[in-house]
Amino acid sequence: MKPQFKKVFSRVTVDSAIFTFGSKDEDSAQSLRVFCAGMGNYYLEQTDSLSDEQLVDLIDSLKQLSPQNSKFRIKIKASRYITVILSFIGFDVNKGYKVKSYLRGIFNFSMSGFFSSYCSESDIARLITNLDEHCKNIDCT
Repeated sequence: MKPQFKKVFSRVTVDSAIFTFGSKDEDSAQSLRVFCAGMGNYYLEQTDSLSDEQLVDLIDSLKQLSPQNSKFRIKIKASRYITVILSFIGFDVNKGYKVKSYLRGIFNFSMSGFFSSYCSESDIARLITNLDEHCKNIDCT
């Protein structure tokens, strides 16, 4: 079983991808856990696996997201063989960004569900803020 966070500061859900910011104990620094559910029993759960460069690229990509620019893909290389894909499909004024998150692996083309969900602009803003803060805590450039 993976070690759990003793304290969770924030959790942001983007379709089936969950970004959790927390600490393992009172004195430890903030950590980032990325979880993404795939089709069937497939899932990915990793803590502090993103490099500084990957974090900066993720933040920059999310900052480009806007109601006018709402169709693009963000790839997060989670391990040697698996990538988490956040595929933004469109924008609805009342619901927010339509997004589908899924896993893509080397041995199987795609491990995803069939549906997408909506993520509000405030959730994306909160994710960007949390990623920025996490990046400052670990001295990303």
